[in-house]
Amino acid sequence: MRELGVRAEGIKLHGQDKRARLALTTNYIFNGVILFPSHGAEDLINQLVNFGVEKYDDLADAFSLLAHKVMSRNKLGGSFGVLISER
Repeated sequence: MRELGVRAEGIKLHGQDKRARLALTTNYIFNGVILFPSHGAEDLINQLVNFGVEKYDDLADAFSLLAHKVMSRNKLGGSFGVLISER
């Protein structure tokens, strides 16, 4: 990714599987700390809601990794939103 000019850094998983990492985000979503747009995040939301049933879960997994990274740096305790970029 860095070769393509994308700012990227590794994330330590601490032995947690996808389900465990995703479970840790539920309180943030429930309490309105993590917000989703009214449209544009349908694929992500579908994977989150149907995790374990859906054939694909890459978006849900990437979301959980990003959410944990952002929350670990969120010293002010404010909300943040999921921004969907249209290409």
